[in-house]
Amino acid sequence: MKSLYKICSVAGILAVAVTFSGCTKIQSSSPEDGYNTDVAMSAVEYSIFLSKQISVLENVLTTRMTMADSVANGTYEVSKEIQSTEEAISKVSATKDELTVTMPAASMDTDRQNILDLTEDSLNALNTYLSNLNNSDTEGIKSSSLEMKNCMIALSGEANTYYQ
Repeated sequence: MKSLYKICSVAGILAVAVTFSGCTKIQSSSPEDGYNTDVAMSAVEYSIFLSKQISVLENVLTTRMTMADSVANGTYEVSKEIQSTEEAISKVSATKDELTVTMPAASMDTDRQNILDLTEDSLNALNTYLSNLNNSDTEGIKSSSLEMKNCMIALSGEANTYYQ
């Protein structure tokens, strides 16, 4: 009976300890709430972070650019591309939000703003492309492909800054 009492006591103490230990899920901030952290990353950490975000944007744009050419040539189904483009817009929006709520390194405010501007340009290009897809505007789709290519080139130029 004493061992049962000891086991129950230990289990009760552990339950109380876990409850009051502060082990709660951290809620991510929205861009309107400001930064997620109180301390900025180091320049190296922030460069790595930016490179990762740029890679996401480049991958999305490259894929949609290629598919835009296929849709314009009639070799890919428009309905599938609309769905994929909506998912791409969601990814780019999430990337923009992540860039917005991550505090930049002390000397990298300008870099952050450049990437945010390019992210916004990419988002606009994808939204225009989606509109052209919905309207079955072949010339608009071709134009959107060129617009996405320009965003991709600008992002690539910005990414080269972090590889040096």
